Amino acid sequence: MSFLRSMICGRQRLSICRVAVLTWLLMGSLTWAVDPEVIWCQPLQHPNGPTIGVSPDGLIAASAAAQSDGSQASIKVWNAHTGELQREIPIPGYPNWVAISSKGYVAAGISSGLNLVVLYDVNTGDYVRTFFDVSSYPIGGAFSEDGTILAVGDFNLTARTYTIPEGHVIRHITMPDIVNIPDSITLSPDGQLLAIAGHNGIETTPYIDVYKIPSAQLAARLTWDGLSPALKEVKFSHDGTMLGVTATDGFLRIWDTGSWGLVHEFDSEFITGSWSAHEFDFSPDDRLVLWGLDPNPVATLIIRLDTGEVLADYFGGIQRNAEFLADGSGWIKGGVNMGLCLYKNEFLWVSSDLNSDSDVDISDFAIFSSCMTGPGGTLAFGCELADLDADNDVDMVDYSKFVNWFPW
Repeated sequence: MSFLRSMICGRQRLSICRVAVLTWLLMGSLTWAVDPEVIWCQPLQHPNGPTIGVSPDGLIAASAAAQSDGSQASIKVWNAHTGELQREIPIPGYPNWVAISSKGYVAAGISSGLNLVVLYDVNTGDYVRTFFDVSSYPIGGAFSEDGTILAVGDFNLTARTYTIPEGHVIRHITMPDIVNIPDSITLSPDGQLLAIAGHNGIETTPYIDVYKIPSAQLAARLTWDGLSPALKEVKFSHDGTMLGVTATDGFLRIWDTGSWGLVHEFDSEFITGSWSAHEFDFSPDDRLVLWGLDPNPVATLIIRLDTGEVLADYFGGIQRNAEFLADGSGWIKGGVNMGLCLYKNEFLWVSSDLNSDSDVDISDFAIFSSCMTGPGGTLAFGCELADLDADNDVDMVDYSKFVNWFPW
């Protein structure tokens, strides 16, 4: 098998090759999976598709879109589980991104020659403030997990962090090299790290700069071989231990934030037969990755990180972005010619597969039982996967989640 993998995969990583070789042996080629179950879908009449954000509690989704000329621009706020439109908030121009905080605010980056960021109360639609000091095209924005910090990056090689809702500048970071062009920005869940992904404007060399907040000290610069004209999205995992990026070279790469070593590298061309890449998201338990491919082919992959398996490859709908709900039960996807839709996650059982052998059985039950602490107990080393609600203990709440997938 190792010889066969080397013959087919060349220098590709094992996490990519395992699924490709086994599929080749069993089926002869990769095939598209049956479309996922649609829970709700709302058509949106905008030619470029909406950019979307989901609240940290998974209850609210926001879609921001406009006509190509920036007219009819608005943020629509939805009940994430039912698809009911709760309110529509007019905004002053074409939105590049939208984000929802855990404190009940929604922010959007506006281009259309305006180059600003607007903040609203997501529950009432009331205007809160405008950030006018964005000096160029606002490439991206992200809230800290506690909702008290907003990070904004712009095309003029600057990034700022603000207090929310006051809007005071915490830190202004100017990128050190004038030829560096930023593409995406994100904050770690605890708000202590700011990551800016971009490329060198002359050589198109890709990079990710990671800064400590609030000191603005450079914590790491991540680079890799090969040319990458643009990086689509950079994002931390929910537990902050991983940092991932997608690029127009068709790759999804993920680093460990402790060592800053590359731990996963997925090649869309090798998986699907043709290169493409778009936005991605980690599942709430950080065991799955949702990865949109666009433009060739147009698809959505679900990848299991601990084994490297591609669990599903759903075809259809040019995707702008997609995000998991907080309980992992589904994901919301927005794109061109498809509007905004919530799909059912068919792979929730993965969270109960504690020994990573692709099933849930008595072996997993034994692991779970050995990790049981009770409420407020001390989580033992190696029992992190059994803490299904991520509250640093293993109790009956975790048990109720685990047994949902146990074959009684």
